[in-house]
Amino acid sequence: MAAIISAVLLGLYLLTVEQLPTKFSPTTIQLWVCAIATLAIFPVLLFTQDRLFPYSVKGWLFVISLPLICQVLGHGLLTYSLARLSSAVVSLVHLLEPVFGSIFAWAIFWERLSFSNWVGFAVVLIGLYLAVSSQAAVHLSQNTVESG
Repeated sequence: MAAIISAVLLGLYLLTVEQLPTKFSPTTIQLWVCAIATLAIFPVLLFTQDRLFPYSVKGWLFVISLPLICQVLGHGLLTYSLARLSSAVVSLVHLLEPVFGSIFAWAIFWERLSFSNWVGFAVVLIGLYLAVSSQAAVHLSQNTVESG
């Protein structure tokens, strides 16, 4: 159930952020996304955690690096790409995350990938190819109708 809710919210996020660059800069969009996420998560943090701030330097490094790498770099690039690409293409590229994550885990940490992992990779890549090629065909046919 959580995965379905997460998928729906990610889809809504992509569709919303795709429309915003006509009115706001990617930096402004990211600032508001971070502010809204902070306001939404802060009450949960207050009620579920026994302490608010880390005690060690290592803890602070994690607390600082997580938003810098994930939010600023990851979501910043996502917002920037939505200003130039459609949300359909960006959401399709999101399907590559588990594929690349598994391949990196195999290459870096010597994780063992099962036959079903490789079948899943093939299904994702074939589906991605079919979706992108069908969108290219739709754009090609629309351009042909407009010019003819």
